[in-house]
Amino acid sequence: MKVIKWIVSRVLIPLLLALGIAYGVLYFISSKTGFNNPVTSILFAKPYQVSLAGTGSMYKTLYWDKKEGGPEDYSTALSQNSERVVPHLFPHVFLTYNNFTFEQPKIGFGDIVSFQGPDPETHEQVSFIKRVIGLPGDTIELRDGHVLRNEQVLLEPYTLKPRSTFGGSTVLECREVTIPQDHYFVLGDNRKLSFDSRFDLGFVEVGNIDSILPFGKQTNLRSFFRTASEENLLSTKEVLNIGEFVSLINGLRAELNLEPLQISSLLKSSATNRANSILTYNNFEIKGANGNSYFPGEMAKVGYNNPLTAEFLVQGYFDAEELFALRLESASFKNLLLEKAYQDIGVGVLNKEVDDCPTQVVVIHFGGYVPADYSSNTLNSWREAVKDLTKLSNNWEQAEGNDLYDQDKLEEVLSDIEEAINIANNILEKMEGKLWLSASDERDSARYEDLIDEINTGLEELDQEAEKKLDD
Repeated sequence: MKVIKWIVSRVLIPLLLALGIAYGVLYFISSKTGFNNPVTSILFAKPYQVSLAGTGSMYKTLYWDKKEGGPEDYSTALSQNSERVVPHLFPHVFLTYNNFTFEQPKIGFGDIVSFQGPDPETHEQVSFIKRVIGLPGDTIELRDGHVLRNEQVLLEPYTLKPRSTFGGSTVLECREVTIPQDHYFVLGDNRKLSFDSRFDLGFVEVGNIDSILPFGKQTNLRSFFRTASEENLLSTKEVLNIGEFVSLINGLRAELNLEPLQISSLLKSSATNRANSILTYNNFEIKGANGNSYFPGEMAKVGYNNPLTAEFLVQGYFDAEELFALRLESASFKNLLLEKAYQDIGVGVLNKEVDDCPTQVVVIHFGGYVPADYSSNTLNSWREAVKDLTKLSNNWEQAEGNDLYDQDKLEEVLSDIEEAINIANNILEKMEGKLWLSASDERDSARYEDLIDEINTGLEELDQEAEKKLDD
């Protein structure tokens, strides 16, 4: 008993007093200096600040900087509502050992969470901040711009625009999915500009979530929410002004001293045809099973022959500014918009029901031209071909009216020679002008080879018949 009293009086009580004093000092320092991090946040049950890149996937709830393509100035936004610029989140602690699990705080619907995940372009691990829309075991369906959670349409006043949620590469439009155990379905509030669970990011595992702002503690952010009544607004209609969209692109290109893109009627037709094919066959893939892209075939059908071509497609209902803003989320799309080699653009927009699912797809086709560069040997071979064929034609024209030769056969051969000369001259003219050969030119080139065989055969037959007449 004496030993126990000694331990309590000499060890436990001093230790508790020391810990209490240390806790108080740390709390005082944290409160007075603003010093905060996950450790002090756990100790004092206080949120800590999380820096944001301000790229717009959580706008308008969170800050979107002008430097990242958004509408907001840092200083102004900071003075108006600092928590939008540097939100205060609580550390999320998740521990498991054998059958024991400890989690604090619990993650709930509508919470804002930060976590680590793969960057969509580099695939390196980076920080994300999104909103929890589905919990483990929930069913999720994206339909007609809405999110259906457990078959109930969600009213989402925190989103930038109503009915703005459409499928991606992982969670497809009008396809119900069930969220796996210990995983969450997360979306950005700016749905048309958010890389999230709809895409390759997928469902987020609970252990990867490092911070959380519960929905009930988002009071200082609610003034930026919309009213629920706006959810009834229709967004599933074509709202894209193509001319305005291209003007936005050309404004950006002008800043970088790039030539403007011209709207091509041929590329508009090929893009529209691609959109129709995508929705008809419900196939949003860029390439077929053979690894070849689909769009060059559509461009060839409408007669667009420039050698540099590319395609970008996206599902959903976009106005010009929303579509232009996608460059901020997709580096590949931005690269296409700013590629100096492209001169032409065509946009196809199509609404259609796919398996009883209202769907819109936007297809953008790019085209450009660079001079062809043919070798001197290739050019000389075509020059010699024209020269030799012309000489051959002149020589055999002298045989017209000569009884030694079958005149019908002779006229047929001379016609073939003339056709071959025309093909050779056309190809030579394009090559000397550094123009690319079209599909029609390639067919003419194959025809030229056949003509040369026919001419050689015909001339050989004419010579043999003439020799036979002379022998007789």
